[in-house]
Amino acid sequence: SLYFDGTGDLATCGDISAINSASNVTIACWVKADSFPYAYNSIWGGGQAGGSGHPSRFWLFATSSGLTVWNGTSQNFSFSTTVSTGTWYHTAVVISGSNNLSFYLNGSQLGSTATTFSSLRSQSGDNFEIAGNPTYDPYFWDGNIDEFAVFNSALSSTDVASLIDNSGSNPVPADISSLSPRVWLRMGENDDTATATTITNQGQTGSTNDGTFVNGAAFDTDIPS
Repeated sequence: SLYFDGTGDLATCGDISAINSASNVTIACWVKADSFPYAYNSIWGGGQAGGSGHPSRFWLFATSSGLTVWNGTSQNFSFSTTVSTGTWYHTAVVISGSNNLSFYLNGSQLGSTATTFSSLRSQSGDNFEIAGNPTYDPYFWDGNIDEFAVFNSALSSTDVASLIDNSGSNPVPADISSLSPRVWLRMGENDDTATATTITNQGQTGSTNDGTFVNGAAFDTDIPS
């Protein structure tokens, strides 16, 4: 996984074009918090940095009492649940059609579907950051993130569940290659963890969205297990 210390560590992915103007997209990753030092603790986010009113903002953040997805300046969808430190969780945000958002935690839909969600702005995938966001600094992630994936489709509930291997005593990441993620950052499985400062994208051929370390993000042997 990648470890972020909550004080500015990031992985930047550039412009993820699959998110821009998307009406069908899925973003998934595993997360573990060491603490929640901020009112908004960024898991990932994209948009125009410093844009007035943040009209293109697309952002997932967590607190100890739940997770929230923001889209643009006013669409704010909060999902209440206990998020404990020291525990791995699988998160998935699914946009289906132009007005439908679902949030999944550990493969199960959390709360009700938000049916007032409008499709993303054309810059929503710009400046995309893992463990931060380009529109609201300094709200960073303190903890680990693993197996970050973007799909240029709205995964079904069955497909979301298949991102997790529940065959053992604890849920762990599954092989998601058959679902053809556009971006798939495995946080160490395909790179030299001793020297690399970039995570190589294992997604679809032609996608250039590698993850570049910023401010000391580092590989960690702590993984969902």
